[in-house]
Amino acid sequence: MEKQKRKFTRLEISQKRYNPQCEVKVIVNLSKLPLDPAAQSILQKGFNYALTPKKIPVEEIISGVESAIGHLPPSAAEIVRQDACRILRMKSKTQKHNTTMAEREALRKLKENESIVILSADKGNATVVLEKEDYDKKMEDLLAEGPYQKIDRHPTARYNGIVKEIIKT
Repeated sequence: MEKQKRKFTRLEISQKRYNPQCEVKVIVNLSKLPLDPAAQSILQKGFNYALTPKKIPVEEIISGVESAIGHLPPSAAEIVRQDACRILRMKSKTQKHNTTMAEREALRKLKENESIVILSADKGNATVVLEKEDYDKKMEDLLAEGPYQKIDRHPTARYNGIVKEIIKT
């Protein structure tokens, strides 16, 4: 057993670990809006970056726990309730922000700016900032030129009927 532990430890050290913080996101700014360093920094974190919440939604968590333990025996449900309350008391204190004040301010300004659209590039590891007018025009061009056709009525009812027939057989 000791031999496997040493082997695993050596393997862990020799392999380069994936660290999402080291992954560099490219920002392509195709808008007229100049991006300050704080805006670039927050955009480089990517769309999957989770900001620390201002406050923990205690009521939602409690209602979720209650609905999840409905099928448990009363004694087990009470243990789960106590554990949830203990964890919430420990964690419900104000959380430390995982972004700087400048990044939060830049994010607020980017959200409020209705003249730009921020989206993930189709390919590559990039975030693209576009003028809303340019984005809308590109979408209209894609719909006009693409392999799409306008239909007179919604096809869902027809497909539901086909699926029901298949299920019956």
